[in-house]
Amino acid sequence: MGDYGKFVRPFKAITSVVVFLSAVAAIWSWWRGLERKPEIEVAISTLERLPPQSQIPDLKLSVSFRNQTVDELWIMRCKVKNSGDVTLLADGPKKNIQSSSISLGITHGFTVLDVRHENANFPCEISGSPEGLSLSFGQWRKTEWVDLLLYLSGTKGTTNRPSLRQPRRELIDGDIVVHDYSEVVPHPKQPLLNNLPPFFTFSLRLIGVIVLGVSAIAVFSLLVITWRDYFRLKGWNKEHLEKFRAWILSQAQIIKPNQQLYCRNPEYTPTEMMKSYPGRPHPGPSLFGDRIYQMVFGNLFLLVILLGFGAGIAALVIW
Repeated sequence: MGDYGKFVRPFKAITSVVVFLSAVAAIWSWWRGLERKPEIEVAISTLERLPPQSQIPDLKLSVSFRNQTVDELWIMRCKVKNSGDVTLLADGPKKNIQSSSISLGITHGFTVLDVRHENANFPCEISGSPEGLSLSFGQWRKTEWVDLLLYLSGTKGTTNRPSLRQPRRELIDGDIVVHDYSEVVPHPKQPLLNNLPPFFTFSLRLIGVIVLGVSAIAVFSLLVITWRDYFRLKGWNKEHLEKFRAWILSQAQIIKPNQQLYCRNPEYTPTEMMKSYPGRPHPGPSLFGDRIYQMVFGNLFLLVILLGFGAGIAALVIW
């Protein structure tokens, strides 16, 4: 018979489902990507404490800043950047911040002594207070930034490190995120997708999860089908194989080489001829053969493919 259509048709259906779900996921992700969100990123690049902690017993060091003695002086450098999708407006009917400036607070237990404006690529004004700093501007476009230098005082012996924080929500439907890069901490290698824009990252991850899920269902279905066909074939061989061979040898119109072929491999019997067989027709071949060891190794092969495929997608788009 040699008809493998029953294996091909399910895969065609599964492929159609994968393509359809992937298209739906891509369209939905594209629609989500149209959402424009304001965001400010604060990246702390360096953080230095003066005097450094002494390892010598009974040694006391002091620091003076503007003729004022402080227990500990911290020097912080940071970059404040418009990392969102929209221009920030502090004035006019389209303003998207609550007040006329953006405020950043300092960690509890520390005091701001001075804030200096080192560099910027847009017009802005910086003012400081003991509790933090304020950044005033008229229009802050995407990717524009300002570099700041802060002098902070802290209580002697404190184990905390100063950082900046968002004292209140000033961006309408947006966030201020703070990243401290001053401590060199080894990070595991990030997935490739982490370097792509959020829209592409989300879309590809969603499509990857869909493809992985559908592939798992396809492999599981194929395992069920192969074992079903295996038992059908074993049952037919046990009940009909000898009867079928005797019937083939009794058909004078079949030439001898073909009789030998059909007796060895009943699945090669033409469909029309098999319909003439008085018993139950041959169920067709099993994908991996009619021996138990063939089935075991074939199923293990499918599982290895699924696990490898899943691990690859997980490493790329999920972790």
